[in-house]
Amino acid sequence: MWTTNLSIGGLVSRFWQDMVKHFEKSILPYTQEQLFELVADIERYPEFVPCWLDVSVRHRDGDIVLVEQVLNIAAVRHRFISKAVLRRPASVQVTSSDGPFRHLDIRWHIEPQSNSGCTLILSTDFRLRSGMLQTLLSGFFRGETWRLLKVFENRAHQLYGHTL
Repeated sequence: MWTTNLSIGGLVSRFWQDMVKHFEKSILPYTQEQLFELVADIERYPEFVPCWLDVSVRHRDGDIVLVEQVLNIAAVRHRFISKAVLRRPASVQVTSSDGPFRHLDIRWHIEPQSNSGCTLILSTDFRLRSGMLQTLLSGFFRGETWRLLKVFENRAHQLYGHTL
């Protein structure tokens, strides 16, 4: 019985080690609607997000968008289909189990501040199909969540200026 519990614990531990989860946030001087528009405009990501090579909308149905994306990860192009759920004006969630991803969950939350501006929160959670690639890139993606948030901050400054 004790060995079984250790074995199950080992499996659970191994599962969580394989998942890469990251969380970053930033307070920005923009409205919830402005930040939502920026994050929800997935088709424009290749214009300002370095690893996004191409994005095309396959289908729209209300708040749900099926998107084909091409990313450059570790100098290799990866094509996959994702589903974006747009919850105006508070959140955008992008999920996929296609292409290089066994599991992908990117969540953007936009929370208004009491004084002015909003907190932009980004969480990423993914597992790649290739265990070797997962091991090689897990440290890289830890920093990428922060860098991705900074890219969106910079884009907001370009589009909306530096204050409300």
